[in-house]
Amino acid sequence: MNRDVAISGLGAVTAAGTTPDELFDALLARKSFFTDDFAGLAAYAVPPPVAEVLGTKGVRTLPRDVRMFLCAALPAADGLDSVARDRIGVVCATLDAGLGEYASVFRATREEGRVGANPALAPYTGFNAVTAATTIRLGARGPGLTLSSGPAAGLEALIAGAGMVADGTADAVIAGGVDVLTEMHPKTSGPTTPGEAAAALTLTPADQGSEFVIAATAATTAVPGDITGLRDAAREAITRTGASAGAVLANATGDPAVDTALASAIRDTLGASVPVAAVAGTTGNARGADGALLALTAVLALERDVVPPVATLTDPTLAGLPRPLGEPAVLCLAAEPDGRVFTVLLRGAAR
Repeated sequence: MNRDVAISGLGAVTAAGTTPDELFDALLARKSFFTDDFAGLAAYAVPPPVAEVLGTKGVRTLPRDVRMFLCAALPAADGLDSVARDRIGVVCATLDAGLGEYASVFRATREEGRVGANPALAPYTGFNAVTAATTIRLGARGPGLTLSSGPAAGLEALIAGAGMVADGTADAVIAGGVDVLTEMHPKTSGPTTPGEAAAALTLTPADQGSEFVIAATAATTAVPGDITGLRDAAREAITRTGASAGAVLANATGDPAVDTALASAIRDTLGASVPVAAVAGTTGNARGADGALLALTAVLALERDVVPPVATLTDPTLAGLPRPLGEPAVLCLAAEPDGRVFTVLLRGAAR
C-alpha cells in the first residue's frame, strides 16, 4: 500500500495565541515575542473545548508540555470521530519533555528525601510522556512514537507520520512537536532565543478533495562537522523534493556555519528569487516544535497565498515584507548540526 497523504487538521500554541491563524497573523505583522525578560507561556488560556476534555484537574495539574501539546493536538484531531481508535497514531518531537518534572523530583528528593518528591510527577519525567498522555486523551491505540534527535525532530515527526499513513500502518496520525522553557534554559535574546511552543498536524489519506497534500519528503545525511558535506546533503534533499517550490520555510540552527551552508544550498538549487522565510524570529527557537511550526506555517501560506516575512528583517530583498506565493507549493527545510537534513514539500490545490 502506498497512499498519498493529506494534512486535514492543524493546532498550535505559541506566544501569539492558541490557534494557527493567530501565529500566521503575528508572522505577517513581523511580531516578535521574545526578549531577555520573556517569562514563557504559563498564563495562556486553555481553549474551552480542550478544557472540557482535560477537565478542571487536568488543566490545573498536567505538566505544561503535556497540556500545551494537547491544546494543539485536540483541535487538530477534530473530525476523526469516524476513524477507528486503533488506526490513529501519535508522533511527537521534543527535546526537553519531562526535564522540568525530573528536576522537581530530583530537587525535592535531594532536599527532603524520598518523602519530599511528588509521586504524581513520576509518569511525566520521561521523553515519551507527551506522546503517551496524548494517546490516552485521544483514545488512540495506533502507533505512538517520540523523537528527540534535535531541532529538526519536528519535521522528522511529520515524515514519520506521513510514512505510517502512506504504508497503511495508520489511517490518521497526529504529528507535531512541543518544548517549553525550564530553569535550565538560559535567558538570551537574538536569533537563537529559546522559546516554547506546540504544533500538531493531522495526517490522513488524501483524496480528490484534499486541499493540502505532502507531495514529497527526503532525508539526507552528512558527516558530522563537515559543513561542505552538509551543504551538499541539503542540495540533494532540496533537489529531490523542492524543484517546484514557490517558497521555502527553513529553521535557523543558531550555528552560523550551518545556517550559511543551508542558505547556500537553497540559493544553488532554487535560485535567488524564491522567497525564504522562517518562524523563529516570532516564536523563538522552540526546539522540538520548530519543524512542525514550519509545516503548519507552510499550510497557512498555501491557504492565504502569501509568504510571511521574517520578523527580524526589514529589507524587502531579505524577506522583510509579505510576498505573494508564486507556485502553490512550499518546501520546509530543517537540519541538525550533526549533519542530518530533512525536507518536506507541501502542495496546495491548484489556483
